Amino acid sequence: MNDFVTDGLLAEDYILKRLVYVNSANHGYSEILLDRHLAMFGGNNVGKTASLAGTKLLLYPEVNFSRCEKKFKFVGNRGTFSQEDSYDFYFPDSTSFIILEVQNPEGAFCMLLYKTNNYTYSRLFAPLSFDEMRHLFWDVDKDDFNDDLSVKTVKQFVIENDGLQTSDAAEIRSLMFEGMRGTKKQRRFCILPMKDARLDSIEAFRNIYQLAFDIKSSETDTLPKAIATLLEMGRGRDEERLSADLLDLATDYEQLFAKQAQLQTLKNAEPIFNRLSSNFEQLTNNYKHYTLVHKSLRHLLNEAKESFDERYVNMKNLTDEANKQQFTTREEVAKANEASIKAKSHVEHLEEQLSHQSKRVVEVKNLYASLGFSSVEKTLEHLDHEYDGVNTLLRELRKENGVKRQLQKELTKKKQLLGTKKELQNIIEDQSRTVASQLNNSTSASILYSLNQNIVKTIVPLTESHRDAVVNFTSLFDSDNTGLLTFLDKPIKDVSFTEINPEIMVEEATLELARVEQQLEIVEQNITEQGRALKNNDIESLITNTEQALQKIEIQRDNIRALRELIRGEDDTSKKLKDKQDVYIKANISFEKGCNKLQEHTATANQCQNKLDTLKDESERLKRYESVFNTIQRHADIDFLFEEISDEVVLDDSWFEKLYKLSTDLSSLKTSVIRELHLLSGQVQIEGVDPHKQFDSVTAISKAVDSYAGEYATLQYDLKQLNTSICTHNQFVSNQIKELKTSKQFLSNFIKEINDELNSKLVSNLSEINLRPEINVRFESLLSTIDKQDISDETLLEPEFYHALTQFADSYFDKRTRKLKMHDIIHAVHYEYTLEETGERFTKSQSGGTTSTITAFVLSVLLKKITPDYVSLKMPIIVDEVGTLDFKNTKATIQQISEHGFSIFCATPTFSGFVSKNVGRWIMIDRAKIKKPRVPKCHMHILPEYIESFGSQSNEA
Repeated sequence: MNDFVTDGLLAEDYILKRLVYVNSANHGYSEILLDRHLAMFGGNNVGKTASLAGTKLLLYPEVNFSRCEKKFKFVGNRGTFSQEDSYDFYFPDSTSFIILEVQNPEGAFCMLLYKTNNYTYSRLFAPLSFDEMRHLFWDVDKDDFNDDLSVKTVKQFVIENDGLQTSDAAEIRSLMFEGMRGTKKQRRFCILPMKDARLDSIEAFRNIYQLAFDIKSSETDTLPKAIATLLEMGRGRDEERLSADLLDLATDYEQLFAKQAQLQTLKNAEPIFNRLSSNFEQLTNNYKHYTLVHKSLRHLLNEAKESFDERYVNMKNLTDEANKQQFTTREEVAKANEASIKAKSHVEHLEEQLSHQSKRVVEVKNLYASLGFSSVEKTLEHLDHEYDGVNTLLRELRKENGVKRQLQKELTKKKQLLGTKKELQNIIEDQSRTVASQLNNSTSASILYSLNQNIVKTIVPLTESHRDAVVNFTSLFDSDNTGLLTFLDKPIKDVSFTEINPEIMVEEATLELARVEQQLEIVEQNITEQGRALKNNDIESLITNTEQALQKIEIQRDNIRALRELIRGEDDTSKKLKDKQDVYIKANISFEKGCNKLQEHTATANQCQNKLDTLKDESERLKRYESVFNTIQRHADIDFLFEEISDEVVLDDSWFEKLYKLSTDLSSLKTSVIRELHLLSGQVQIEGVDPHKQFDSVTAISKAVDSYAGEYATLQYDLKQLNTSICTHNQFVSNQIKELKTSKQFLSNFIKEINDELNSKLVSNLSEINLRPEINVRFESLLSTIDKQDISDETLLEPEFYHALTQFADSYFDKRTRKLKMHDIIHAVHYEYTLEETGERFTKSQSGGTTSTITAFVLSVLLKKITPDYVSLKMPIIVDEVGTLDFKNTKATIQQISEHGFSIFCATPTFSGFVSKNVGRWIMIDRAKIKKPRVPKCHMHILPEYIESFGSQSNEA
């Protein structure tokens, strides 16, 4: 079978073909081919490592970013990234997708990751190649995103094409890692077929894959866990896996030891039990006679009390009824109180709502007041005018040389505004220079003011002839009884006569001055920004600022439009609050009425209770008879299991004296029995009998004696069973010891197998490369202790042996499963190698380049071991910071990875011609950018045609 697989006749190819980022990991839209080598160059923090590390999201069967630091280990210069940072980086937008195209024996398919809520993401599986799906994300003709890009459209397309959607981790594991064992429909979405798809096997794949990113901690963390799980995967049946439950051995020993001690103690105390059993039999016979006399006298006394009891019961019923009414009323009061509290809560909620609304109204009113217009309509007219102006400016800036033209306009506008500002200041400071003041004729001034307010505000010197001309001109005008201005007695449409007011004119000038200064400030800011943009050739920033200013005006318009509605909402809430306040007042009134009713019922209940207490005084006489029984009770109790009553017994002193004598004799015999029982329980502790308990009743003594009788009845049988259990236990101990020893040898054989494969080819300037496992010292010590034990059939081992087991288990066992797994006995895995030039043997990691080289070799070997022999797996092996490798190591690393059928993906900040030539294909990762990014920061644009290569190389991995 293996020969056929080796020849490729039965081999099954699983190829990771393409990685696609859409608005993710700083990529706007990128397609990265995975079945070919690729070197990525680019400065720090541009996204090289993050682009490579994103493959973890695709290859790990996860559905959320919780415990992100442990699950994904995304590491940057400042440490491990949190779930918030990682989630926002890989899924910054609802249109973020990460896509993997795979080719398996059933054909091509795509797995798509997309954003959901609360740091989670979901997956889509589509039985299509990416070429058949590209149009959903990228319009090749327009060289831009698909206008309809959304999760909804993608999901609909996948479902219509016989795909599936899932966010169930178990289903994802099944599809990705063990689908090749299922039906054709299940096999079509298998990405990486494992020998088995257990959770710990998948964890092994994580640890192996993490080697590329986590070289520093691989010796004591990543490698031990990965190798241990790979070893377990190769052991076949579950019962062959190392799962030494040593804690159960120690627990079983303690139980057997305790059982042995218990049975021997029972055997030693058997004479005491025999005396106890004889004395208890006599006690039981005497006790029956005492009980007969006691119950007969008790019956007679009860009949004598019947008359009293009837009256007492009636009063007790009345008292109970009064208490019931009191309880019912108390519940009603509680409900009324609850209603009051609920009404109060509504009032407080509305008060809070009204507070928020009032605050909002005040904010919008302040905005309205700050704009300085007399009406909402004028304010909106001003904002609309301002919006049109800024919008016009924005269109102008986007035109060629638009900034220069606009800057010239702004300079001209500034000059005009400065002139207007000076005129307004002159009007405010000295009105005598205005046309209105120089006319010395209020009627003429008012007519000019009605025609055009700016005429009378103009500051220009008037000669006498000028004034006469104005007066003559204005004499042609007048006003009618409707307030309209008339010319030659004919009303002028839409022109009202307005009498000039110098104070109002100053106020208007002041407001106008404020607006002019505000416009000046905006114009000067525009001049500064436009000048800076021209100087720095940064037109886009200027356009962005203008867009933001336009948005700010739009927000102000929305707020002003909503002012009346906000005021109405405030009024509505105020009315609701008044209604709820009325409800609250009524609830309080109901509560007070209930309190008064409760007070009345409480008084009635107290009166009934007082009458009941009077009847209780009457019972004192009968209690004197009861005292006789109480005195006797101190000597002996009675057994209510005996219901017989004797007709010979009468209610007189002689029978009470006889009862007293019976009780004292019974008490003496009972004391003797209890003494024997305490002696026995002090030597033999059994379940159900407390040696410190006071046995006050014959019933309690009887239970204890019966318990001991049961123990002694099965003593001989229990001794035989104990011997059988000890033999079984010792056999199990022997088996577990054999398993522990075998596991260590199996680990050595497995490491040797890996080392043989590592040394099957020449690796750069290194030879005799080996993985050297460091076995847990406590495990070695445990094996040494085990070797000293001599296990016989019917004798328990010494306690020291189990003490060693317990100490080891407390430190190295899984606290949840209480099992020792293979990875617990591997403390670390070190690299050993010989430097070919000098023959020097290194047992510790030296340069980062050498460690990276060996790690890449180990990674390629281990990845082949997680899949069945008939599987040919082609996936990218990540070699981060490849620039740290020397020339020989770089070439050897690429060759080793290629020979194992994998592609190499590497990254380094500085361009290297040597790396480019040996890898064959490379790209400057941040060279191409999306023209119109959909998501801020997601601008990188990598397409297969952007990849550079040497000569006519095929670039196949």
